[in-house]
Amino acid sequence: MKKLLNGFFLKILMGGMLVCFACALAGQNVQTGGPLEKPENLLAGVSKAASRLDANVKVRKNKTYRLSFSCNGDPLGWCSGVQLSFDGGKPWRPYYPLVLGKEWKRKNYHFIAPGENLNLKFFPCSGGKSCYDQLELAEAPLPESVMVKNGLCFNYEPRQAVPDAPLKDVTPEEKERGYLVYFRGNPRDTYADSIPKRSEVTGAIEIRATPGEYEPAFFSVYALKDLKNIRIQVSDFSDDKGGKISRENVDVRTVKCWPQRTAYNTLTYYNIPELLEKRGTLDVPRNSTQTFYLIVKVPEDSRPGRYRAAIHIAPEGCEKAMVNLHLETLPFKLEKPVETGRYMYLDYCWNDRSFPFEIGDVLADLKQHGVDGLWLYLSRFKPNGFTLQWSADNKRIEAFNWPALAELQALRKKHGMKGPLVLSGNGGSFELAIKEHLKLKMTPSPNRGEGEWLGEEQDQEWFRQLYRDACQSLDRFIRETGGGEYGDWVFEGVDEPTEFTDRRRQAMYQMTMARDAGLKTQILCDVANDDRCKFIGKIAPFLKNIIFTRQFCANAATNRKCLEMAGQTGCHPWFYGDGCYSGNNEQLMQEGGLMPNRLYNGFLMWKSRAKGKALWLYTRFAGGSPHDDFDNLNYWEPKDCMIVYPGRENPREIIPTLQWEGSREGIDDYHYLHTLQTLIRKAKSQSQGKAASRAQEIEGKLAELLERIPWLDDYSSQSFDNAAAKRCRDAIADWIVELMRLMERLKP
Repeated sequence: MKKLLNGFFLKILMGGMLVCFACALAGQNVQTGGPLEKPENLLAGVSKAASRLDANVKVRKNKTYRLSFSCNGDPLGWCSGVQLSFDGGKPWRPYYPLVLGKEWKRKNYHFIAPGENLNLKFFPCSGGKSCYDQLELAEAPLPESVMVKNGLCFNYEPRQAVPDAPLKDVTPEEKERGYLVYFRGNPRDTYADSIPKRSEVTGAIEIRATPGEYEPAFFSVYALKDLKNIRIQVSDFSDDKGGKISRENVDVRTVKCWPQRTAYNTLTYYNIPELLEKRGTLDVPRNSTQTFYLIVKVPEDSRPGRYRAAIHIAPEGCEKAMVNLHLETLPFKLEKPVETGRYMYLDYCWNDRSFPFEIGDVLADLKQHGVDGLWLYLSRFKPNGFTLQWSADNKRIEAFNWPALAELQALRKKHGMKGPLVLSGNGGSFELAIKEHLKLKMTPSPNRGEGEWLGEEQDQEWFRQLYRDACQSLDRFIRETGGGEYGDWVFEGVDEPTEFTDRRRQAMYQMTMARDAGLKTQILCDVANDDRCKFIGKIAPFLKNIIFTRQFCANAATNRKCLEMAGQTGCHPWFYGDGCYSGNNEQLMQEGGLMPNRLYNGFLMWKSRAKGKALWLYTRFAGGSPHDDFDNLNYWEPKDCMIVYPGRENPREIIPTLQWEGSREGIDDYHYLHTLQTLIRKAKSQSQGKAASRAQEIEGKLAELLERIPWLDDYSSQSFDNAAAKRCRDAIADWIVELMRLMERLKP
């Protein structure tokens, strides 16, 4: 039993977060242990709620309780589901979202009652169907795994579905050495309490890459005893022809597991592998795992061949281990399409003191990961926001100025960021700037369903002309500061007007005015129902791009519908969904793994035939520390959204994550596909011969491979993980090499 408890506590406390209940509860008199004699089920009279329940229950203030229930609903449905509020205060939603499916699930939520009058609601959300059964509410001690922050209880929920089986066949030599080295093809599935299978224990890792490509190599160490000061060292690469690749091209990182909220507003958390930190040495406690992640950059001038390096694992006082790292450098370079692009949302704070990084370092990091564009909020906030220059009579806007954007344009040129530049007018940046300058008292819309509409004056011609002036002034500013490729940009309107109907009038206004001013435009849309599709049809004639939500890739039918909608209006179909999102599918939650971001940016983007891709977002912490996901309880989405983190000692240091590296892997997958498709077209252009015939066969095999790539609706059931994605890329690389050799023979 003691060993089991030690393992359980390790699972909860890895990552350096040991919860001190005495401090966290700030003096509240609560139960944290010991059985209750006869806990009464306060919901004994309500055993089942077919779809809804609204009950008022008397509880004892500052006592601890457990709410238990079973639930099911629409497969992969998104349901807020459960809400608690005390004495009329701010409601809690322990599970947000509460992800349901056909199978019944048992849920438990422990909490401290801040009042005596509890209102408890169970309900479906967004038109979904859900059922709740076996409802129980009773006093109970808080489990040791519960974290308490300012009276709120965060309950632990493991992400891994099934714990690893115990390792039984450890050899005497392994026991003597004190650790095992193993490889698991999906870093997302390697936690602090992971235990290797015998088949995963290895002494060699194999990777392959093209010149100029970054490729990961990762492995894990499982401690059979307490390990101190583990150091990882990598030798130079060498081949059998005297070729070398310096060890300086290997960036050695450690994977940090730590607690994170399971979604934006949830009161549950999991411990996940996420941060990729630089550590000179580190300790690994007994019966735990530490994963190491090596980012190998293959130099542009590397010649093809097979190279080998040695990874030396050296814990203090233990026998050293060596793992062979085999690198195959492929005989081609990846071709990158010019007609598609990806841009990263930097949030509105990218140019103020709350942004932790140097913007030049950010652009360099984006470029290295394959992201060539930026998506920025058009900020009017002083002192770093834009300003408008007015005519003397205040009847025209003559110029736009934003020093921070001018500086960014210079940095875009320096780093070759030729991809899309998107500026978002979400929040009515120009409308409010005009209102504030003229000190207007706006007349509200009589329609309560137009909450984003600033005022009826917007629709008067003098206001419309000022809006067009602002758009044209911004356009001139971008072209003057950028010039050529860096002067091209897209104006985006209010966010998600298809979902939030009170934004639709504002969206139509912005897109109409912007197109009248000669701008390229886009807006974010989804196609969840006929009403939303009808609005897309109405606004699409004013758009250059339609940015679809993840529904664009939900299934083949919806994807085809989106492509048809874009084609009918001449819009370019883009989609938006990966980065930092928490999903309504537990397998698609994006923290702590190369998947699903690799899928989104690579095979799924290719399969969906999207013209471009938006990533949300680079970094946003909702207050407090970016290294504490539980320290902001007031923001409407208190979870920190980070694809990179600032360093603890040096906040300007950019610390990547597994999900960020997954995005890079996906972008490379896309480039492999593009390179192969280009070769197939060239080979088929031959009027006859083996190359053309083989290209036709490979094209068919590629179609079969892509058919097996799951749409998002099927992702969980088809188990398309990082290892499967690697196998697909390997097949594509082999086809590229084969076609290149066949076509080489055709040269005179």
